[in-house]
Amino acid sequence: TGKSLYLGINCQYQKTRNTLNMRAYTERTLEDHHLINSTPVAHLPSKLLQPGEVPVDDVEYGTMVGKIAWIANTCRPDICFIANMLQRATTRPTAAHKSTAIRVLRYLKNTIDYGIIYESDFKDEVKLEAYVDAAFGDRNDGYSTAGYVIMLNNCPISWRTSGLKFAA
Repeated sequence: TGKSLYLGINCQYQKTRNTLNMRAYTERTLEDHHLINSTPVAHLPSKLLQPGEVPVDDVEYGTMVGKIAWIANTCRPDICFIANMLQRATTRPTAAHKSTAIRVLRYLKNTIDYGIIYESDFKDEVKLEAYVDAAFGDRNDGYSTAGYVIMLNNCPISWRTSGLKFAA
């Protein structure tokens, strides 16, 4: 049994179970963006981002979204899709994009201990599964989004969401 912190990832080791989460990194991110005392929210934004008209500072937005993406890519596949959607606006972010990013951070505050649990008690059988999905023409520019998750014994080991470079 032990605990470690690697690249912002809290790692807890037990005999048959390893747990990864981003609690400390998420807290630091909330502090960096003055959201540590904000009201947590229970759900991610349900609507896809729509282009807005009021521009915001792209450096501040890029920093915020980069941190969200790091959390999504290390041990929070549940926010991978919205992180990808936010990343698409880094060149010309608007107030609507920033508001959505702030809502994601508030969701992370509410789910700060979520992460991945790897069980090592395989009992003679190892199960590898892969899931793929796509949403065709869901972006404002008519292009598509695809994603996948690969699971080992019901635990995610690889995942990704990305915009496709062709129209469906």
